[in-house]
Amino acid sequence: MHCAVKLFLDEKKKADGTKPLSAKAACKQTSDSFFVETGRRIQLNESTLFRWAKGGKSKAETNAEKGWLLPSEVEQVIKYAIVASDQGFPPSHRRLREHVNGICSARLGAAFPECGIGKKWSCRFVEKHSNRLGTYWSRPLDTARGCAVNENTNTAWYNIFIHTKTTNNVPDELLYGSDETGILPGGGTTQRVIGRKGKKVQHQQRSGDRENITVIPTICADGTALKPAVIFKGSGYQVKWAQENPLGAS
Repeated sequence: MHCAVKLFLDEKKKADGTKPLSAKAACKQTSDSFFVETGRRIQLNESTLFRWAKGGKSKAETNAEKGWLLPSEVEQVIKYAIVASDQGFPPSHRRLREHVNGICSARLGAAFPECGIGKKWSCRFVEKHSNRLGTYWSRPLDTARGCAVNENTNTAWYNIFIHTKTTNNVPDELLYGSDETGILPGGGTTQRVIGRKGKKVQHQQRSGDRENITVIPTICADGTALKPAVIFKGSGYQVKWAQENPLGAS
C-alpha cells in the first residue's frame, strides 16, 4: 500500500500534461507488479489509498504508537532475547516483562504504571515478532559445560582432531564418540522460555550440584555402538534394574 500511495502521489505531480493514474489504477498497477515479482496476489483498496495519501496511518502504525516501547527499544529487546538465549540464558516470559518494565520505567518515570505491562504482553510481543523470536521448553545445560562451549574452542578441537586423524591414518572403526546426559530423578524442571526463531532445542544453563542420573552412550564412526552405561546413586545393585533393558545397559 505504501508503494501504491507513492505511485499515486507521484502521478499527481506530473507536469507533462498527461492524465495521472487514478487511485484504482495505482492500486491495480502496484498489485500487478508485486504479483510479477513474488507470485503472490494482494488486493489493494482505493479508499485506503486515499486515506493514506491524505496523511492517514495503517492499523499497525497506529498500534505501534500506542505501545509502551519505542521502535529502537523494540529492536533492543529482540536482540537481548536472542543474545541471552544463544549464551544459554533464555529469558522466560516473566524475565522479559521485567526487562521491559525496567526500560519503560527509566524513560517514562512516574508516568509508567507501578503494575508494569500486562501479563500477556510478552506472549503478544513474541507472536508479533515471530519471524525472529520463538518460544521453547528449556532443556538444562550444566553451567560448567556451557562456559566451555564457544566457537574458538570448537574450532581448535576439530582442527586438532582432523590433523591427528589424517597424520596417523586412523580408520573409522577406531574412532568413538562418547557423551553424557544428566537426568534429574524428579524428571527435572523445565520452563517456557524465549529464544531465536528456528531452533530445535533451547538449552538453559543451570547449577549441576544436584543429584542426577547420568547416561553415557558411545558410538563408533562406522555406525556401530557400545552398550550404554547408566550411573546413579545407590547403596547396592538390584536385579530388577536389569529387567526391561532392551539396550543391555550396564
